[in-house]
Amino acid sequence: MQAGLSPSNHAATWRIELLGQLRASSGDRAITQFGSRKVGALLARLALYPKRAQGREELIDLLWPDVDLATGRNRLRQALFTLRSLLEPPGAPELLLADRTSVRLNPAGFSCDVADFEARVRAREWAA
Repeated sequence: MQAGLSPSNHAATWRIELLGQLRASSGDRAITQFGSRKVGALLARLALYPKRAQGREELIDLLWPDVDLATGRNRLRQALFTLRSLLEPPGAPELLLADRTSVRLNPAGFSCDVADFEARVRAREWAA
């Protein structure tokens, strides 16, 4: 997989940073504005738990706890559309893997600073 964005079908590898300001970067492209805090929170949640498919209703309850289910489903669809438009330019592989019941990020399509930090702590790599 090649890192970076290009107009061809090369894979985009995203670096998602949760420590500090939320940031997603790939090649020379960096995103710090995600349209809304909820969209950013959705990306952060998905990046924080890369091995777990997040249930759609669970995400709705987390992000929009005070709305009815139909409104929550619509808001989640809109948030996913926004993330796709930011992170999946034309010709890029899917980063968001969504079906009727769950959503997750493609683990081959991104890395996350929190996971790297946790791995270094487990390995006792204190200097890193």
